[in-house]
Amino acid sequence: MATVQEKLQTELTLFRATWNINKASSAEACARTAKLIEDPGNDLKLLHVVMSLREAMISEDETERKMGITFLSWTLANLDVSSLRINDCDVIFDFYFNKLQYEIEDSECLKEILGGLKSIISMKWFTNQKSLVKLLEFLKENYNPTQYLASVRYEMFLLVDGILDRFLNGSTELIKDNNQDSLAEMFIQTFLNVANGEKDPRNLLLSFKLNGKITTQLPSDVVYKHSQELFDILFCYFP
Repeated sequence: MATVQEKLQTELTLFRATWNINKASSAEACARTAKLIEDPGNDLKLLHVVMSLREAMISEDETERKMGITFLSWTLANLDVSSLRINDCDVIFDFYFNKLQYEIEDSECLKEILGGLKSIISMKWFTNQKSLVKLLEFLKENYNPTQYLASVRYEMFLLVDGILDRFLNGSTELIKDNNQDSLAEMFIQTFLNVANGEKDPRNLLLSFKLNGKITTQLPSDVVYKHSQELFDILFCYFP
């Protein structure tokens, strides 16, 4: 009978052979890998998957690097939000954030990195406010939407939407009441940078949705300070 590590290698081998030609088959391999991680009878952690993909994800070959990050991100997206403990979330977040810093100028792997960050932030036990602040600051200062294709910008909007959902989820320990205004301020500044100059119809729908959430659900005094900028982002697309 195959060990759990052998099963992981089987799924990884299948994914490697199909990910660029058969998305459905490769997606199923990631879904099965997620089930292996979630099975309490298996001694398999997401960190074991990261280690198995290490050589691929640090490869100088862009295709190989993208393959590894895609497998990890798709597997992560299939995990239940309660699957990772606090330490796991912190370690995986740091991994993705480091990849983001490295790949921000190279959009070849950026979509998958953004997807992985969105999945980590959605985890129940992602409670590290410092990590969230670090991510928002980096996106505000280093992300230039004009450099990327619409499909990459769409993933960025999804990530920003995921961050806002966590911000608005009062049941978590992620947002402390005494830091709410400062985090809201940083989020709005990041959104304004991400949404700047957007013209793609699908992306604009997400931008308008986020703008609506910001103006109706974030602290009104913080929103008021940016009301003109938020108005301009929304209405510059209408004659």
